[in-house]
Amino acid sequence: MPSRRCGRCTSLSVSFARIRLPVLATADTSEPKSKAGGEVLTNRQAFEKRIEPPICFGCHSQFDTIGYGLENYNGIGAFRTTDNGQPVDARGTIKGTDVDGPFVGGIELSTMLAGSQQVNDCVVNNWHAFALGRELEKADACETERLRGIFEASGGDVRALLVGIVNSPTFVLRALPETNALTEEEQP
Repeated sequence: MPSRRCGRCTSLSVSFARIRLPVLATADTSEPKSKAGGEVLTNRQAFEKRIEPPICFGCHSQFDTIGYGLENYNGIGAFRTTDNGQPVDARGTIKGTDVDGPFVGGIELSTMLAGSQQVNDCVVNNWHAFALGRELEKADACETERLRGIFEASGGDVRALLVGIVNSPTFVLRALPETNALTEEEQP
């Protein structure tokens, strides 16, 4: 089966924890406690403590660091400067991409990601596949490259990308999936 994730998306996907790794049978997967031994911890500190064992740290150090940059936002997305009465540490790091490096907070993270060619390629690939209603195939490569050009020329404007998609022959002439809809005679 063809995959809509091309080689350009693969390393970014792995870097941003879109991978499924087996969980060790002995791993504690419950939510870390914010009070460990009477010590009040921030969410970040609780997670850092949880992944201290080398068996956990080896993988988690690769992808948890991007999430730490979003610590200024609570579970429902409200901005905060403290967590459990302590200042939030929103320093993070992107690893294994074309925009590797440290950042502080969601704004710096989004700025770094906006400058990533890997992210831009993934945006184009995923919008293109979604619009076609199917996985991308090798035959779609030329059209996908054309759409990348449109997206880049527009400075990353998704509206320009969408106009490029709906005006493309692969979208206009796409085969629609058969439906299992009942005809009028078959309806109860």
